[in-house]
Amino acid sequence: MKDSLLLQHPFRFYFLKDWKSFGSGIWALFFTGLFDAFPPYLIGKGIDLIIHSSSFNQVSQSFFFILLLLIITTLCLGLFRYLWRIFWGRFNHNVAEDLRNRVFSKFLDLSPQYYRTHSIGELMSLITNDVNSFRMAIGPGTLVLADALIALFIIPPLMISLSWSWTWKCLILMPVVPFLIAIILKKISQFYRQQQDEF
Repeated sequence: MKDSLLLQHPFRFYFLKDWKSFGSGIWALFFTGLFDAFPPYLIGKGIDLIIHSSSFNQVSQSFFFILLLLIITTLCLGLFRYLWRIFWGRFNHNVAEDLRNRVFSKFLDLSPQYYRTHSIGELMSLITNDVNSFRMAIGPGTLVLADALIALFIIPPLMISLSWSWTWKCLILMPVVPFLIAIILKKISQFYRQQQDEF
């Protein structure tokens, strides 16, 4: 059952296999995105406070409170950014190690006749280049996708709370982006497949 899941849905297989590292990495990434969105907001509030205040005494208490929040937010951002790198790196390398061991174990079970009729270079590519390509897809690739989705749920609501008119002006071309990405990804996939075949 596990082997069939690995062959049919390899991403799901490894997400379930090492769910602790994967889940911890996702949560750390979520809080990284959350704390990353607030420094510009706090800096903007501080600037508005200075501009619209008539005296230093009126500014000082609120300004230093904003400054304290900015320091705490920055420290939390650094902490969670460190944590997602640890958890995601662990997940990433565990996947590569497990898959490489599985391929190597399969090689050990094959008969000498198999090696006489198949290119050794191609087999070596499976255990090095192809495994690394899968690691990059399930590691950095999934990470970038998750980071983009998290930003999508955090940043637009924050922008809307500041100014609805500026938000729609900034995001008016966003519906076009998925179509452009689809075209680019199709081209990248074609070139990548060609490169892999040549390799």
